[in-house]
Amino acid sequence: MNERIIAVLLSFAFPDLGQFYNRQPAKGLWFLVLQLPAMLLAGFTDASLSMVLLVCGVPGVWAAWDAYTVAGRRAFYRAFE
Repeated sequence: MNERIIAVLLSFAFPDLGQFYNRQPAKGLWFLVLQLPAMLLAGFTDASLSMVLLVCGVPGVWAAWDAYTVAGRRAFYRAFE
């Protein structure tokens, strides 16, 4: 399976898994800290769905895009090894 697809799917499953797959644990923890308040807000309050999607969705898409681009660069440079 394509490494980019794996990284994106992992990142959508949980915010930091795509970054851990790309061997970037510090960035993965940063994305987790960024989304943790939004996940808690969604689980424990009666926040509107649009607000939760905005707060959770933007960092989630950003994390997935980052995982996708980093996996592509890693695959590109691995071809030259």
